[in-house]
Amino acid sequence: EIGVSGLKRSGNTHATIDEEWLADLRGKKGVQVYREMADNNSTIGAILFTVDSFTRKLKWEVDAGGDSPQAQEAAEFLDGCLRDLDEPFSNIMGEIVRGLIVYGWAANEMVYKMRGGDESSAGASSLFSDNRIGWAKIAGRSQESLYDWQFSEAGDLEGLYQQGSPRYNVDFIPIEKMLLFRSTGTSKGNPEGRSCLRNCYISYYFLKRIQTSEAIGVSRSLAGLPKMTVPLRLLSADATTAEKSLLSNFQQMVSRIKADEFAGLVLPAEQDDNGPTGYKFELLTGSTGKTADTNPIIDRLERNLARAFLADWLFLGSGTTGSWALASNKTNLFAQALGGFLTSVVEVFNDKAIPQLMRLNGIDDPELFPTIRHSDFEELPIDE
Repeated sequence: EIGVSGLKRSGNTHATIDEEWLADLRGKKGVQVYREMADNNSTIGAILFTVDSFTRKLKWEVDAGGDSPQAQEAAEFLDGCLRDLDEPFSNIMGEIVRGLIVYGWAANEMVYKMRGGDESSAGASSLFSDNRIGWAKIAGRSQESLYDWQFSEAGDLEGLYQQGSPRYNVDFIPIEKMLLFRSTGTSKGNPEGRSCLRNCYISYYFLKRIQTSEAIGVSRSLAGLPKMTVPLRLLSADATTAEKSLLSNFQQMVSRIKADEFAGLVLPAEQDDNGPTGYKFELLTGSTGKTADTNPIIDRLERNLARAFLADWLFLGSGTTGSWALASNKTNLFAQALGGFLTSVVEVFNDKAIPQLMRLNGIDDPELFPTIRHSDFEELPIDE
């Protein structure tokens, strides 16, 4: 092998990925931004809820590798292993798909157990007592806990380093023990894939700020702006410690009238014929002029968020037009895209997890290896 993938990373073998050109979305900071987008935006939340609902309602089937008794027995063994996990397999798949959409990648550690029946020790109990090796869990490893990636001198991925709560030790998980799932469209062999939220980040960025400005504007317009005037000496550079403390108390008072970024003003007192007027508090009323209509802008940005997921069908019916045929085409396209995600996840199980499980139990012939697949998303009536 002469060439390299060209993946940008800091360091040679012990490295962090440096493919993202936008600083706000790089490394741990990017993970935090993507989590904020997933948790705080209603449109993205609706899409993730839909994906999760679709994924968890699917039925998972085991297909035998052939018609021989050995192949049928291997399929029954795999089916038992899926039912013997510490949590339902559908929940595991739902978590993986969510990680792919939000962060672009997901890593799960395969933890094995001896199937010795109902043991008292945690994690060792099993529905079976045949003393074969099965999965205790296919445990998710959170994206927030990623510390670094480990590469070989040739650039092949060897595993990841994790630093997570509550121990915060830096632990190495080798690639042989890990299932690494990456979103579609991954380039350069990037282990971190590419978040589906990446294409709608700019829309989210401006949407968040417009909504914040709108809320502040409405609040000020309805409640007014507190203003406190104080003697000029309290604002002078040579004010005494006591005067500075008094000024601080007044500042806290007006800020607590209405907590916001700029909740009140402390200004020098006005002058009259007898000198400074002293202390005076008042509530400035909001402007009665016409404010900018932000609804079209917010609506456009929300639709941009949905469009990045092929989920703009969420807005069908909210306007004056729409048709059943249009909705059917759009939802079908969304279902096909989600099906592509699940296919990539299933391939990791079929290509790595299942062969490793079979070989640990003495089944070495690939022709006998079973596979898993998911059912269709929906059963359409014949007349439709």
